[in-house]
Amino acid sequence: MLGTQLNLSTLCGPNGRSFICIANESNHAIALDDCGFAWAVGLNQYGQLGDGTTTSRCCWVRVCCNYKYTSVVSAWKSSMAIKEDGTVVAWGRNEFGQLGDGSTVDKCQPVAVCCNYTYCKIAGTDSQTVGIKTDGTAVAWGVAEGGALGDGSTVNKCQPVAVCCNYTYRDISGDSCGFSAIKTDCTAVSWGYGTNGLLGNGGTSNRCQPVAVCCNYTYKKISRGLIAGFGIKTDGTMVSWGASDCGQLGDGSTDDKSQPVAVCCNYTYCDVNSGLYFAVGIRVDGTAVAWGNGEGGVLGNNDAVSNFCVPVAVCCNYKYKEISVTNTLVAAIKDDSTGILWGTACDGVGACGTACTVDNVPSVYNPVTG
Repeated sequence: MLGTQLNLSTLCGPNGRSFICIANESNHAIALDDCGFAWAVGLNQYGQLGDGTTTSRCCWVRVCCNYKYTSVVSAWKSSMAIKEDGTVVAWGRNEFGQLGDGSTVDKCQPVAVCCNYTYCKIAGTDSQTVGIKTDGTAVAWGVAEGGALGDGSTVNKCQPVAVCCNYTYRDISGDSCGFSAIKTDCTAVSWGYGTNGLLGNGGTSNRCQPVAVCCNYTYKKISRGLIAGFGIKTDGTMVSWGASDCGQLGDGSTDDKSQPVAVCCNYTYCDVNSGLYFAVGIRVDGTAVAWGNGEGGVLGNNDAVSNFCVPVAVCCNYKYKEISVTNTLVAAIKDDSTGILWGTACDGVGACGTACTVDNVPSVYNPVTG
């Protein structure tokens, strides 16, 4: 969400290059250009933009050190990225050791995560990170409350520690309550807080090491939000579990579920992302649907008030290749590489402290490169 830079024009990278992926949080966004360099915009009080300062920016700035990356993650007040050589760097808030550099000191430019492991995927939250190493095993660091690190303890760690059970993984997603992951056999496990059935294992107890998600389904994509989880099965259909007070499970009800239930309409999906009380899915034809709490226009269906407990079409029939979701805002890259967003700006990515409300339907935006 780019606040004051909402100009209804094409999302274009610096010097005419395109942004190929974007990761947004409620207060800042990180994007990769088509050369692999990272750019950032938004609030910067902890150095989460990685430009060597703590100055908030309304225009895109280059992340320090001139590294090239293959992926980026934007957490609440920190950022992480996988470099071309597979190692991970992080920057921003580090009060609980969530940067994984062995310290609890904030950093305003990228620093290496300890141990020099190489990774194929990372998932970060506001206070912890889990990384899938290139050998498929997982490590975690940061806040361990509720067992969120999956290492069998509730003790915070400021550098990577092994997630229990020595499973190997292909996908990971998490929020500050814990993580869900797809193992290499395509079954799913979860760990952390179990409130409202968030682990999908049929119970509501916290778990400090991975437990199997019920039903033994096989998955190709998983998304874990603060109070609900979503999995795209290998046949493309979607299931969900956890809290559903606003219909965010998409199963036609507002009842919590402690094990997977089918998302309505039997659509097939290639991607899903979840906010606090809603979720957005990209169907295999590239179009998007959303469900849950529509407050602030986060469902993109031209209704900023109503809740929907089944998927509804995001307006305009655009086709997407990537969607990044926060609790109040959706940023997306269309199949033509232009970017759009919908929802509401809270902390104000790029707004530099100025309140900003975004349209209830998708709007093309232009991140000014400065």
